[in-house]
Amino acid sequence: RVAAAAIAKGQIAKLATTKPIELHVNADVKAAEQKLAAVSKPLKPIPFPVFGITVDSLGGTTLTSPCTRDVGLVPENIDGSGYVEILLPNIVLMPGTFDLHTSITDFNRQHVFDHLHMARRFDVMSGKINETGSLMTLSPRWTIV
Repeated sequence: RVAAAAIAKGQIAKLATTKPIELHVNADVKAAEQKLAAVSKPLKPIPFPVFGITVDSLGGTTLTSPCTRDVGLVPENIDGSGYVEILLPNIVLMPGTFDLHTSITDFNRQHVFDHLHMARRFDVMSGKINETGSLMTLSPRWTIV
């Protein structure tokens, strides 16, 4: 089963813009095997798995959907339990409520081995950004000449 957990005091609850966050995405192939054993044959090791997260606004707009394939981190296979760490060094979301989803797919991102919809809901509070009217910021630096 895929699960997401934040390392900010145990869980994501409230974040401030521009603050880093580290996530652990846990994968347990054996648990998925046991769950599926009643309806299909047991799973073999998953070849070239791609781990991903998606962040959606409360209204359902997808803001980002990075995965390990994007950065060339695709293991040859996974079998058993483990986790993937992802560091998001700069939260550029504006204040609001957002949902985090996690997934493990095949290399082509066509077959979903596991997906946890709404792994975590979190709130972003105002940080150092003074901007309004959007879901994310580009962190502009203004100069008038």
